[in-house]
Amino acid sequence: MRRDGPRRLAAPALLLALLAALPVARPAPAAPEPRSQPVRILADQAEVDKKAQTSTYTGHVELTQGDLRLQAERLVVTAPGGRLRRVEASGAPARIEAVTPDGRHVTGSARELRYDPVKGELVLRGDGRLTQDGNTIHNDRIVFDLASGRLRAGGRGSGSRVEVILQPPAAEEPAP
Repeated sequence: MRRDGPRRLAAPALLLALLAALPVARPAPAAPEPRSQPVRILADQAEVDKKAQTSTYTGHVELTQGDLRLQAERLVVTAPGGRLRRVEASGAPARIEAVTPDGRHVTGSARELRYDPVKGELVLRGDGRLTQDGNTIHNDRIVFDLASGRLRAGGRGSGSRVEVILQPPAAEEPAP
């Protein structure tokens, strides 16, 4: 009869103790949603109207929030109770850059941009142009949902036809 019973039990117990002492790999935290990140505004001039709960920025205005970047000549921010509700930008043109939740880069420009951070919706009015993955849509009115990627262009009051330019698929390299 073998007498190594206690040693047999000690080996698995020692292995469990060593495993427990190792650091546990945890997944990296997801990047915070842009809407939950702070807003930073740079401008040549600012005017705050506490009664209307708006602030107006003029001259080389730049707004950033996470991966979202907006540039305009004039920006009006509506923030009732200190909570950002609407951003209206104008310029010749106003420009926006953003990254969608699935990591796709989007750029846009128009004479007027309206951004609703609560809905994650972007409205481009007046010579609007939106580009994603090299594909472009052009119209006087474009509505783009940054979260879902859903897009609407044209319709009543748009004033022009919708123009879409789709890039052909990239040519594949021949196999060696």
